[in-house]
Amino acid sequence: MDRLIAEMALHTGMRRDEISSLNRWQILDLRPDVSQPFGVVKLRLSKTKGLRPRIVFMPNWLVTALHWYIDHERKDALHAAKKQGQLKEPSALFLNGIHSGRHVGKPIQNGSIDAHFRQALFVAGLTHTVHKTDPETGKPYTTQEPRHVFHDLRHTFATWLYWFEKSQGNAEPWKKIQARLGHTALATTTNLYLRAVTDFEAQVSDTTMKFFKAMRHG
Repeated sequence: MDRLIAEMALHTGMRRDEISSLNRWQILDLRPDVSQPFGVVKLRLSKTKGLRPRIVFMPNWLVTALHWYIDHERKDALHAAKKQGQLKEPSALFLNGIHSGRHVGKPIQNGSIDAHFRQALFVAGLTHTVHKTDPETGKPYTTQEPRHVFHDLRHTFATWLYWFEKSQGNAEPWKKIQARLGHTALATTTNLYLRAVTDFEAQVSDTTMKFFKAMRHG
C-alpha cells in the first residue's frame, strides 16, 4: 500500500490529501487497457485543495495494481478489522493494513502517509546529517534526517512532465503542468518550478528521455 500511495503522487502529481480522500469506487470504476500498460485513464478528483475539481491521468499499470490492492491487501485488512468488531466497511480506498493493531481497516491518515514515507527513506539510506542544538543543555549534536518529504513526489512529477513536454516539442509546457497540478494561477506553477527545471536540465540524459516517452501522459 505504501508503495502504491507513493506511485500515485509520483505519476499523477496528486497531493497527499487528494490520495487519502479517494474512495474505492473511484478506482473500481476505471477500466485500464492491460495491453497498453503505459497508456492512461482519466480520474476525476473532486476533493482537492480549494475544492476545484480536476482530471488526473493514471497509468494503466497503476490502476491494475490498485485493483489488485482492493481485491487482496485491502480485503485482508477488512477481514482483520471484522475480527476486532469493525462491521462497517469504510469507503476510503486506502486502509490501515493488517499490522496496524487496533487501527487495522480504518482509513489511512495523512500523518501515517508521512510517517511511512519517512521510514522508507531511512531504510533506503536517503538521509543527510543535520546539526542541531539541545534546547535544554545548549550543546550541539548531529542527527540524521530524511532528504525528502512526501510532497517532493509531486514536485518530481511536475519536473518530469516539463521535460517530457519539452522532448515532444512543446516550447511552453507551463499551462499543461498548471492544469495537471490544479493551480489556479499560472504564476504559482512557474514560481515553484522554473528554477527546478533549469537546474535539472543538465542532468537530463537520453535514457531519461526514453523514460519520458514510455510514460506518455496524454
